[in-house]
Amino acid sequence: MFIIGAGKIGFQTAKRLIDRIPRIDIRIIEQDKAKCEKVAPELPGVLVICGDGADSELLLSEGIASSDGFVATTEQDETNLMLAVLGKTLGSSKSIAVVKRSNYLGMTKYIPVDSILNRNQTLAEVIIRNVRYPGSSRVLTVLEEISAEALELTLSERSAAAGKQLKDLKLPAGVVIGLLERGSDLLIPMGGTELRGGDKIVVFASTGTMPLAIQELGESPK
Repeated sequence: MFIIGAGKIGFQTAKRLIDRIPRIDIRIIEQDKAKCEKVAPELPGVLVICGDGADSELLLSEGIASSDGFVATTEQDETNLMLAVLGKTLGSSKSIAVVKRSNYLGMTKYIPVDSILNRNQTLAEVIIRNVRYPGSSRVLTVLEEISAEALELTLSERSAAAGKQLKDLKLPAGVVIGLLERGSDLLIPMGGTELRGGDKIVVFASTGTMPLAIQELGESPK
């Protein structure tokens, strides 16, 4: 995960992500040396790079081509839009620009970025939804009050759970598969329900056990 800009938004986004996702690889790129020196000690485990976020060679050397996310959080809307385009062009799976002006929000129709967010939106939640469980997953809802998550995903044909009944899965305690969509049918799965490749399911789990549940379903992030 790349974050361009070590200001308030970039810092808070990085902090929330490392609090939520253990072992996430975050790299903050900031031109201002003083900002780099300030935030680096406050974000253990985050690599803070003093450099130009528009430097293609720097981004490529740091692994942008295989990154799950690229977020531009500088103070300039136009800069963030162009940086987000650059991140996407260089191969990042998801590219997000943070802007102040609401009239920029609809520009995803015209430029190659995945999301344009107003800085009042909950940026960390949007990033988590996009990159925490990539691939087959579509929606991640964080239920703050009970520290739980609801994840909607589509089982692949090669899923370890395909062909198994729910009762035979070794899901962590407290994990519930609440809904199953198969073709035009919407089911409430029971213990004897057999999962199939292509099934769309909704998994409810605590924040701590969701990764284990996804791993058991054979849909862990690649």
